[in-house]
Amino acid sequence: IVSDWDGYQQLCEFGFRSALRVDPSEYGVIATEPSFNTPVARERLTEMLFESFHVPFFFLAKSAVLSSFSMGKSSALVVDAGASGTTVTPVLDGYAVLSAVNRSRLGGDAITEKLYESALRSSSGVDV
Repeated sequence: IVSDWDGYQQLCEFGFRSALRVDPSEYGVIATEPSFNTPVARERLTEMLFESFHVPFFFLAKSAVLSSFSMGKSSALVVDAGASGTTVTPVLDGYAVLSAVNRSRLGGDAITEKLYESALRSSSGVDV
């Protein structure tokens, strides 16, 4: 979730103008959002793209739905494990079932830390 919208807008500006070297008012934009995105964040992104970058059209897709489609499935159980948390999203006929989304703060960072602590406690002779 974006917490610094000015910084995000600068990042988009760099992406459009410097990295891609395009005028965003000449191209449509597709963006992804997490299953737990808030309506306020969704509205703010849409407002920024239309009002600041004058994109002609914009589509916001749930990342879990696109993950499901990328595997050729319109229905799936998508597990997104990141550094700071894990999200499980059921996708049914191309739509995220938002009422059934589950989130956990257990992610890669926490698992790495537990493995590190376990290795330190073990007497296996592993040098950490």
